[in-house]
Amino acid sequence: MGIEPETKIYRAVGEVELSSVLWTTQFSVLPNGSQVKYFRLNLEETLVFADLVFNIDVVAVLEVSIPSATLQRVGDFTKVDAYIFKSGTVEISSELLDDFNNAIISIVHKY
Repeated sequence: MGIEPETKIYRAVGEVELSSVLWTTQFSVLPNGSQVKYFRLNLEETLVFADLVFNIDVVAVLEVSIPSATLQRVGDFTKVDAYIFKSGTVEISSELLDDFNNAIISIVHKY
């Protein structure tokens, strides 16, 4: 029995979400906000996205390590903004967010 492969994904976050994730070590959706969480598959592309002028609230980029099999099961890999995210994105719906959160291996504050 070997070590299960893991995938690193990235999310640019604002101050409120950063505080919440660092406090709870989980991601959540806002009651009246988007019911999905978008992650990127490439750190450099996430940094470019975070620096875009309309992302003035972004204060950090988080790196999430999660078992690859779990990510394949709970994630939607439909291309979003393919001109920025050439490596791809993954969407986690609110219905699968608990499964995602329970499988997180680590969350690292990258930038």
